[in-house]
Amino acid sequence: MSKTLFLLSSAINPSLENEEEKLRIQETFSSINSINAHYKDCDIWLLDSGKKEINPDYYKFFPSNLRVLNFWGNKDVQLITDGKQEYVNKITRRYNLTERHQKLVGDCYIKSLTESYVMKTAINQFSFSEYRNVIKLSGRYCLSPNHKQEAFDHPGKYTFSRIIPSNQRLCPVEYQYLTFLWGFCSSLQEDVKETMNEVYSHLRQSYDDGEVMDLEHSMFHNTKYKLDRVHNTKFMRLYARMGSDTYIFAE
Repeated sequence: MSKTLFLLSSAINPSLENEEEKLRIQETFSSINSINAHYKDCDIWLLDSGKKEINPDYYKFFPSNLRVLNFWGNKDVQLITDGKQEYVNKITRRYNLTERHQKLVGDCYIKSLTESYVMKTAINQFSFSEYRNVIKLSGRYCLSPNHKQEAFDHPGKYTFSRIIPSNQRLCPVEYQYLTFLWGFCSSLQEDVKETMNEVYSHLRQSYDDGEVMDLEHSMFHNTKYKLDRVHNTKFMRLYARMGSDTYIFAE
């Protein structure tokens, strides 16, 4: 049992329009290529929660080890979208947010709840017993040329980034993980099911209560009593272009 499974979270079509699809699919191809450059024996599951189906013309460019798990038209994902404005209104009244911060918390609400829902659904629905490790990578992020497999190969453990002090003054959780890349040994699947269910519930409750919260802080909050099962890697070794002028390089 040496195979690695990558869960690549994605939203190729974040709206019903087509203006971003070409750029996002190209960046997703780069993510896939970066995985296959480092892992010769792996499978990739693309967990896509876009607003509509990926253009079928792109499927001929997908490698044979890629499987698409789609959440297009999923009623629970749609309920998350429908609840955004209520949350933004609630938290704006509580903290008197500027228009810019209203957009930020709204985007965070959608991303955190949708990604946690998609991840918990996949982890609850499928068995990973044929894999050695499972690694979650956010769509459009790429493993850098000096990525090392051993950084995410720790039997019986989760692998997260280092523990990072919160950068959000209003968030009640003091620490966070960089959740665009994390993983776990397949032997922990039942434990990870519990964690992801708790993360989703915690996010839901936090948003119902009008709190500032995101997936990064919730993931730490719901694993902080499991630190004996956590390996904090020093090396993330990935990069991404987010938006038109933001670039991320994580050593």
